Amino acid sequence: MTKFSKIPISTTIALLLPLAAEKKIFVSLLPKEFKQRFGFTECSTEKSIRSSVHMLRSEKLMLRLVISVSGMGKVLAAATTQQLIDCYTPNLLLHIGSAGAIDDTPIGCMVLAEKIIEHDYYSHPAPKPNFAPPSHLLQMCHTMTSNATTSIKNAILTGTILSGTENIFSTQRRDELRQEFSTMKSPLAVDWESSAVAQICSLTKTPYLVLRAITDTAASNSLTEFTYNFKPCLTTLSITTFNIMKTWLDNNTPQS
Repeated sequence: MTKFSKIPISTTIALLLPLAAEKKIFVSLLPKEFKQRFGFTECSTEKSIRSSVHMLRSEKLMLRLVISVSGMGKVLAAATTQQLIDCYTPNLLLHIGSAGAIDDTPIGCMVLAEKIIEHDYYSHPAPKPNFAPPSHLLQMCHTMTSNATTSIKNAILTGTILSGTENIFSTQRRDELRQEFSTMKSPLAVDWESSAVAQICSLTKTPYLVLRAITDTAASNSLTEFTYNFKPCLTTLSITTFNIMKTWLDNNTPQS
């Protein structure tokens, strides 16, 4: 039991990121007006799960925002997602991070997953596992972006994310994946963790969204591209995530 579990909380948002560097950027950018609007105050980090948790609470609205890092790969992502759900029972779980481009998705864009496919599942003839976030949450995001500025609208794409424990570091492998899934709506991005997070959330009926920033082209120079684009892309991703949380809170918490 965590030291915060005795405090009556009616609403929890959990935010899960693969990398500690992503969490550091996100926490550093938490806007003062966001915290003031919902009455959030900082709490000391706690280590009730495998990685430290950064928590903010709003006693006024009985809210808490839990921010955690999973580590890289599907196993760590699945384990941390389950632990977040067991410890905090989130009303909304947001999984954000970086991704490689598929189908010439521009670097700097953000991909809101309407479907996540585990592309390295090789049991034949069974179809590859795929998951879809709740439709009402996707509609909420669509409404939010339709009311946003043109630059934000152009920066957020909705589509399929391929997810698997494989580095996509060649144009040939990237194009093979694009061809393999060409019969459906073309995938926009590839990552390691999203399918694991989506599967655990689906099994536990936890509402979730997946949002990934395109940092590289999933080709031979991906590591160089990732290093160069990581911070600006994660900054844009963090700001978009704040807007999603704000929209969700506006729709789901009583206004004082």
